Amino acid sequence: MSASNIEICNLALAKFGDKKITTITVPTCKEERECKVLYPLMRDTLTSSHPWNFAMKRADITGSLTTTPAFGWDYAYTLPADCLRVWEFSTEYTENPDFEIEGGLLLTDEEEDIYIRYLYQVTETGKFPMVYVNCLATLLGAELAPLIMGSSGQNIRTQLMAELEQRWLPMARHLNAIEGRKKRNTDDEPLDEGNYTFQTEGH
Repeated sequence: MSASNIEICNLALAKFGDKKITTITVPTCKEERECKVLYPLMRDTLTSSHPWNFAMKRADITGSLTTTPAFGWDYAYTLPADCLRVWEFSTEYTENPDFEIEGGLLLTDEEEDIYIRYLYQVTETGKFPMVYVNCLATLLGAELAPLIMGSSGQNIRTQLMAELEQRWLPMARHLNAIEGRKKRNTDDEPLDEGNYTFQTEGH
């Protein structure tokens, strides 16, 4: 079972009222207009905040070598168009290589076998785990409340953010962590082989 973007918006609105919407494509009321703006922003914010399994991709970006950086690094690689955040970076020959993300580019001194794991922009709501849906609806509701209710919505925002941090996010992160069975630092295996993952967070 999955929730549509409209159902997620209505779940968010139900956090502080009884108004329901039917579209965010061509909004006709304040609630729909605010949801049209905030829904994709809160979705991408939440997705990029944690290494969610459903939002992780692997890519070989060796072929995306672009212009040489002006200084500091030897090479620059263009990131995938759907990349929200690079989580891990690997090459075949260098363990824990240095890199930096700048202007939509991955800067490094490495030239060959440039592999990344990254969080991508997931727009298909059918890929969202239900616990993530609850996180997103709570976050969205927190941001919508002051815009729709005015000053009285500030207290609701505070309450919903506390609910998110204390209830939904811990549950979602726990379920995400125990999903699957990952290898743990057995060999210096590159990211394009098997399901090996480094235990250090990327930039």
